[in-house]
Amino acid sequence: LAASREGQLEAWSANGQRLWQRDLKQPITSGVAAAGTLAVVTTRSGQILGLDPKTGTTRWTAQTSATVLSPALIGEDRVVVTANDGSVTGLEQATGKQVWSFSIPVPSLSVRGAAAPVLFDQNTVIIAGATGRIYGLDLRTGIPRWERRVAVSSGRTDVQRLIDIDGDPLVSGRQLYVVSYQGQIVAVDLDSQRVRWDADTSSLRGLTT
Repeated sequence: LAASREGQLEAWSANGQRLWQRDLKQPITSGVAAAGTLAVVTTRSGQILGLDPKTGTTRWTAQTSATVLSPALIGEDRVVVTANDGSVTGLEQATGKQVWSFSIPVPSLSVRGAAAPVLFDQNTVIIAGATGRIYGLDLRTGIPRWERRVAVSSGRTDVQRLIDIDGDPLVSGRQLYVVSYQGQIVAVDLDSQRVRWDADTSSLRGLTT
């Protein structure tokens, strides 16, 4: 499945055959997320569309309070999206009905972009924000389980103090790796939520091991 900024959606088979094509007639701001029998995209107006990945037909729609710039997370009967205003929303997979919401702080100035929600285990979703913090939320209820600062701002101007986490956090085993803009790369033990090590660096992209 592929999406263009202009609103085009296309599905291709593994051998390169086009299966279907659809024009949403409105700009798409996130990449496509897909799992099982559901695909999800979001539009510039904050509309979330749940689609049938086999046909491209719309199964449900939902609305957020702001633009969503990163792909949704689909897991354990939930769809989780993070909007540009710091609102995190958990939806029912089958209906798109909102089940929970959570807000993270958003500074007055930030880099345009957002990290996608990341699943740690079957019950915990990890959210990263523009203030250099990460949050562990209960996937089904949205209740916060823990919070950790992984970057500290410095400098005299607002631009120098930007420490956005826009690259997707990486879960590897029981460790979480996070990198921030003008900040640090940090390894966090997910069982204790303690920082194991850190190093000064800067990136707006994701990581790999």
